[in-house]
Formats: sequence, structure tokens, C-alpha cells
Amino acid sequence: MSSALLFNNTDYFTVQEAQLKALTTELSSAAPAVFDDPAYVESIKRKYELRHLKLHPQSASEDVKEGASNAVIVHLAIPFSGEADLFRVRPTHYTYNPPNGQVTTTKGQPPGIDGSVVLTYQAHGTDAENYKRWRGTEEPKLQQWVDFINQDCDTFYNAMCQTIDRAIAERKARVSSLDAFKREIA
Repeated sequence: MSSALLFNNTDYFTVQEAQLKALTTELSSAAPAVFDDPAYVESIKRKYELRHLKLHPQSASEDVKEGASNAVIVHLAIPFSGEADLFRVRPTHYTYNPPNGQVTTTKGQPPGIDGSVVLTYQAHGTDAENYKRWRGTEEPKLQQWVDFINQDCDTFYNAMCQTIDRAIAERKARVSSLDAFKREIA
């Protein structure tokens, strides 16, 4: 199992821009009557929101294997809930040392679990204290980066709600203007 840098494939602003563009496109073509339906507005919010990541370290599992040349390899799988794709997004606030790992999402996860982040420890010898120190460093670093991206999710949610409110107001104004035009020419 190979590890790669997490939170490093796409920048947050690209994701935000794409989500808001898709949202705006959908809202601009919606029938005016749906904007008066609170259930429709909530369904749009759920459709486009970026679900927070939540790690579940209490349910982590370790797979210990023997490596070449007296090495030990430990795959630490930490379950998570939320948008798995967010592990690929570079947050707006970050350090220059993102965690390494692999994100797995498979069918049949327990309820509330969307996948696991697998961190890999490899060392020569079987010094348990070294592993514990590594885990004591890597888990908090992963949580820190999850916190960074979740802050961006909150920012996005606020921007999304403003975009929805603005789009609804603009769409209602266009429909009202068109209705007034129709009355005037009749």
C-alpha cells in the first residue's frame, strides 16, 4: 500500500468556485415557484454543501506486517465520516508538512463511516516506543489538517447560503419584472 501526500491535489478555491458555479447554474434555471418551498432550498444546500470530515481514532485498527531486512510495517487505518474527496483538497490555512496516507472508501462500512485514512509506519526493528511516538505525532497532524479543511467547509457553507439567497432574490426580481412587462403590454 503506497502512501501519498494528503490535502495536496487541488486547492480549496478551485473546489469552491466549481461548487458555486454549479449551484448558480442550477438556481438560474429553476422554476420560480420552487424558491418559495423551504424544502427545495434545504435540498439544494444539502446537495452542494461540503460535508465536514470527522476522524474516528477510537475505532482505528492496525495491520502489522514483516518487511524486508528486519523491517516492520504498520498500516494504521483511521475511520472517517464526511467527504472523502476533501482529503485531496489543500486548505487555505496549512503547514508545509501535510500528512502522508491513503484514503480508502469501500462498500459495507459501518453506519456513519465513509472510509478510512491509512497511515503507514515503516522502521527497522520492532521498537514499540518508536511506533507509539510516530502515532502520537501523526494522528494529531492528521487531525490538524482535518480541522483546517473543516474551517474552509464552514466558510464555503456561508458563501453558499449567501449565493442561494442572492440567486433567489435575483430570480424573483427577474420573474416579477417579466410579469410587470406582460401586464403592461396586455
